[in-house]
Amino acid sequence: MTAALNHAADNAGFLEKTGAKLGQLVQLREIGDGAGGNAAALDDFETALALKDLGSAINAAGQWSGPDLPSLDAWLAAAKARQTLDKAVNGLVTGYLATAIDVQ
Repeated sequence: MTAALNHAADNAGFLEKTGAKLGQLVQLREIGDGAGGNAAALDDFETALALKDLGSAINAAGQWSGPDLPSLDAWLAAAKARQTLDKAVNGLVTGYLATAIDVQ
């Protein structure tokens, strides 16, 4: 996301390209409540990651509307697979516990 927010076109000048590259090296900080678009999606994504809230992180990443980000697409696929696995394991554990409680 940082790379997409700090992107210079191929026909951009040296200073613009250099500024974009430097911008990709900077860690983003809070953007405030007034942000919209991709900045808000990035803020929501970072907040969800800090809270270790996978569902909210997936939702926030899905709000990204900028240039195509293959690394974000790969992350989303892996996160959704993890979410599906977590739900399946939760269902199995819940079923097992329910059976164990009924047996006693």
